[in-house]
Amino acid sequence: MANSIIFNGTDLTAYNLIVTGHNMPAARETAVERVENKGVAGDARLTPREFVLEVIITGTSVSNVMGLVDSIKGVLNTAETVQMTVGLLSDRYWNVKFKSMEGDLLAQKNWRGTISFTAVDPLGYSTTETTSTKRIGVIREGLIFYAPMYHEDLDADPFDTKDDNVFSCDVDGPTWSAGGYVYDGTGKITSEVSDYLYELDTIAILGWIEPDITAAKKLYFEIDNGTALTRAESAAGAIADDEPTWIACIYDGAEIRILINGVESGTPVAVTGKIRGINILVDGDEDYELFDGTQGELEIYSSLTDEEAVSIYTATAWRY
Repeated sequence: MANSIIFNGTDLTAYNLIVTGHNMPAARETAVERVENKGVAGDARLTPREFVLEVIITGTSVSNVMGLVDSIKGVLNTAETVQMTVGLLSDRYWNVKFKSMEGDLLAQKNWRGTISFTAVDPLGYSTTETTSTKRIGVIREGLIFYAPMYHEDLDADPFDTKDDNVFSCDVDGPTWSAGGYVYDGTGKITSEVSDYLYELDTIAILGWIEPDITAAKKLYFEIDNGTALTRAESAAGAIADDEPTWIACIYDGAEIRILINGVESGTPVAVTGKIRGINILVDGDEDYELFDGTQGELEIYSSLTDEEAVSIYTATAWRY
């Protein structure tokens, strides 16, 4: 229905609820517009967005309408994070968390008020229905480096990262697109963050890539602790040609491991000591050739648990 809310599979029009207004985008957005229209200038993805729906609930008496209000609150409180659609925007699938429901009686049979939700990914929505539950918000503690390569602010040489450190990054060869920076195997992006990372005891590197390779390959993650170069390998064929893939390379001070699309891939490898060097090889080429493909975004944290890393994967997967 045009004025409905479907929350976690339940159509709230069954409780005589009608949506009369909202603060959601009224037209389909491009990738760039999704960033611009969120009103969180310069720090778009890191600030969860609140959606507010204006609603009316109609009953037969004061007790009846207040009973409907309580029933709706019961539905909204059933799950931590769920998928929601709004009839006015029937081609959008929002992953949200219920925040509040406030309003007043009008006469004796109508309740008018607002229902507020927090969006899992403040940059936007998915146009494909999914049953996956996504965690709300984005981990900020320990964030060192964040470069959303698809953001038009990064279409510059040099460009600045979207974190509190505001690292400068030099572009030598790759070209910007709304999907991210496109590499041809000869260019690179360098940043002053490199010096910052050395001497850390732990690290988590996360990002979205779409490699241009001849066949499915492994991902290799190497840590140099000043004594030896230690390598972890993903499962064979974990990285596919021309397919958006989320990768996470984590060093927790005791071992290094790899996650691919939210799942651990390969076997963790024991290593200790401070970081003296880092390598991530998309195809395991021993000659350390430069990346060929598209890079959607890159995040570096001083540390993350696997669960925290996966929550970032699920919060950003809709974009790819």
